[in-house]
Amino acid sequence: MVLIRQAGFWLRHAALWSTLATGVLCIVLAALGFFMAAVYLALAKPLGAAGAAALNGALLLLFAGLAAGLGALVLAAQRGRRPSTGDSLADTAQAALLMLSGLVRRDPKKALLMAALAGALTEFLAGRED
Repeated sequence: MVLIRQAGFWLRHAALWSTLATGVLCIVLAALGFFMAAVYLALAKPLGAAGAAALNGALLLLFAGLAAGLGALVLAAQRGRRPSTGDSLADTAQAALLMLSGLVRRDPKKALLMAALAGALTEFLAGRED
């Protein structure tokens, strides 16, 4: 019951956080839109409408490139932290061997029976593919 309450709390927390984050993102995007409009209006007098639009487009492309570069750096850092699959495979194999050796020491007859059943099942499944 405690686990269900904890899961419910975290789900409500995540839903509230995502709702607030979406709202803040909308407000930030609106503010950036007004900022770009202000830059356009300031540049329209000395450069004309076409020059101001071209300069605004160039600024937006520059910001997009910076965001893409920062995103690539963050993703590269995340990839560096990810454990390799070889290590987890070796750990899994080591745990399986430890469990099997404990089983053999405790009850060798049961281990022999399980090995024979596993071999028969493997042979049965391999025979069905032919």
